[in-house]
Amino acid sequence: MKPLLVLIAVAAAAAGLFFVLQGGDKSPQDGQGLAVTVSNTTVDAPAETTTEDEASLVGISTGGDRTEAATQVQPTVATQQTDDLSAVLGFGQLTGLVTDAKGQPIQDAKVTLTRYGSQSFFFDDIDRSTDVVATTNSEGVYAFERVEAYDGYALIATHPDYSRTENSNVIIQDGNQTDAPALVLVPGRMIHGIVTDTGGNAVPNATLKLNENMMMAAFDGSQADAEAVTTTTDKLGKYEFKNVSPGQNYVIEVSADGYGGINTPPLAVLETDDTTHDIKLEVASMLAGLVTSTSGEVIQGVTIQAYLVDKSKPSTNSSTVSDETGYFEITDIPPGDFQIVARHPLFKPDARSRAKSGDMNVTIELEPLPRVSGRIVDFTTGAPLTTFEVQLRQPVAGGQNELSTADPSTRMTVKDPEGRFELVVPRAGDFMVEGIAPGYANSTSEAFTTVMGANAPTITVRMTKGGTLTGRVVGSNGQPLAGATVATHDKEWSDDLFWQSLGAGAPGSATETTVRTGDDGTYTIPFLTPASYQLVVRHRDYAQEIMKDLTVTEGQTSRVADCVLPVGAELSGTIIGPGGSPLAGATVKMFPTTPNAKTYTAQTNKNGEYRIKNVRQGSYKVHATRPRTAADNPFQENIDLKNTQRTVTVQNGSNLAGQDFKLTDR
Repeated sequence: MKPLLVLIAVAAAAAGLFFVLQGGDKSPQDGQGLAVTVSNTTVDAPAETTTEDEASLVGISTGGDRTEAATQVQPTVATQQTDDLSAVLGFGQLTGLVTDAKGQPIQDAKVTLTRYGSQSFFFDDIDRSTDVVATTNSEGVYAFERVEAYDGYALIATHPDYSRTENSNVIIQDGNQTDAPALVLVPGRMIHGIVTDTGGNAVPNATLKLNENMMMAAFDGSQADAEAVTTTTDKLGKYEFKNVSPGQNYVIEVSADGYGGINTPPLAVLETDDTTHDIKLEVASMLAGLVTSTSGEVIQGVTIQAYLVDKSKPSTNSSTVSDETGYFEITDIPPGDFQIVARHPLFKPDARSRAKSGDMNVTIELEPLPRVSGRIVDFTTGAPLTTFEVQLRQPVAGGQNELSTADPSTRMTVKDPEGRFELVVPRAGDFMVEGIAPGYANSTSEAFTTVMGANAPTITVRMTKGGTLTGRVVGSNGQPLAGATVATHDKEWSDDLFWQSLGAGAPGSATETTVRTGDDGTYTIPFLTPASYQLVVRHRDYAQEIMKDLTVTEGQTSRVADCVLPVGAELSGTIIGPGGSPLAGATVKMFPTTPNAKTYTAQTNKNGEYRIKNVRQGSYKVHATRPRTAADNPFQENIDLKNTQRTVTVQNGSNLAGQDFKLTDR
């Protein structure tokens, strides 16, 4: 489950954009994470970046002397793990500079390119393994190559002698090099204080972890630990965190041998003053007990977390894991009443237990989750598949065309000579098992119903070869287009923020995969699950086209009419900031006035210039917004949008230069 507060924040932001855009337009689409995935079919093709933006910055300077300096002393160049995809549609480059407040370059700064910045909206779980990190050279230059095109990155710069800084809403554009605005590092403020016990005695060697991401600290402790800055108290119990970025709220997690661990309340760090916060620890108490199943068997590997019930006291973050006898012991809690939460992947989570500190006989009883087992076999021969993947799907209530949603958390790889599998079902309800294997279409079992306390009947998934779509992509002059991407989607799919936010849980029955056209412009997509499809066709030099209502039939090859990509329009101009100077890093977006059409996005270069190309003909609402920082008014983007929005109509092949915008402080 995703954090509820994140969902609420996204809903609020979407609502704000909705009203500013006067109700009829789609919000800009969001992304699905950095990692490039590959289709489960045997088609040798890179996976589709479903949020890829055809907007491109053309002719952006990389900074003259800076480029020369980078040639003399090369920075660490970071690339995403995409094999050799540099020439593939949907990838670009980004370079930039890290300086101090006087404009002097900073060497050995760490620059992280991520989709999970402090102001990012995300629905997928945070996966920091997809971040890309570069280090600046002696000229302060960093570079990222072969990076997936996306319009919602954040750049985060850190250095031991400065506070962390972040630029949000960074856009990597297909086939182009983006010159990012300079990341400026400045010395930060200090958080300091003394850690004592209830008797006023100093607590030396206490460990303190500072984390600025309140949402992460609240919902993802392991990720908070990964990003925390750590220090320890001296012999007088004093601690300090240097170069803390102002304008943020922070939480300090405190632990010390013999004392109960606590989390401080949120600490606001101001621009003007250091923050003093003294911390008082109580002598540690304990909780211990036994975890069993409803049938009385002891359970090993249960994660036990203890949460202080009294909200007037600092919160706790204590946990342990049950041993092979089912016994658990938490030794670092302060005195008080606690709610005990127990989790294990094979059992229903339990949050009903309450206990007082010092209770050594806590009993927790967990109810096993239902399981479903069966076999994966070839539909025609009945022979078992020996290597495959399986996952659960859940039918959409009231859905049409047998729509269902996948549960990616249940996906597993199986190797079994008899094609056998077993899945844990996370809750009671109606489900299907989906089989995924090379050389076959994704195939599902008959629906079955699970109830708590009982396993589902044994099922069989019969894998079919599915159907095939084949066709050709040509330009407006009729010439075949090599290297175009052709992506398959369910007929219900929509290229907008809401659909993208659903990720792998989007409803549908179609196989999603992507191929590229050959030299003759042709493509063939085999092993497709029978369903009604859309094809999204893209090429770097043309406007996007969507072909709808394509039926895939089992065992048949369906010829698709030629897809003719039009030469799109081009829009360009300059963004002027409130001070009257060109504004680097500003964002320009084009929202279509017709449903289900594409949104285009571009970012200004150091001269405040932007250019969007390959725009499909139609009517758009265009607006500009300034670069975002953590200290900004959270409604500033909506204010800029309202003040700058205009409607433009473009025709294929037209060039609308001089679309300038001036941002104001109002």
